[in-house]
Amino acid sequence: VLYASHIFYQANHLEGDIVKNKDEIFEVFGKHISSGKVEFYKAIGFDLVIGRREGGWIYDIETGSKYLDCHCNGGVYNLGHSNPIIKQTLIEALNNGIDIGNHHLVSRYRG
Repeated sequence: VLYASHIFYQANHLEGDIVKNKDEIFEVFGKHISSGKVEFYKAIGFDLVIGRREGGWIYDIETGSKYLDCHCNGGVYNLGHSNPIIKQTLIEALNNGIDIGNHHLVSRYRG
């Protein structure tokens, strides 16, 4: 998933411009991530592209329509999107040069 996200990020930044239009986003996503998903969503008329995320809510990138996120993916169900406590903790950890080690060696933070 991280690799696919990286490819999508690169595809969204071609020639310095981020893809902003839903049609362009669907096209790039279909080309680099999952054409089947794009075809399915288009077939059922589901054109949601998530923009802002906050707490338990997601917002359409173009219309700003607000939806309750019931997908429960990646900890959102328990923590919410953009949880300020989690964000601050991550910022502090990154600023302090946290070392999570690797899967072969012992690390203070993983222990």
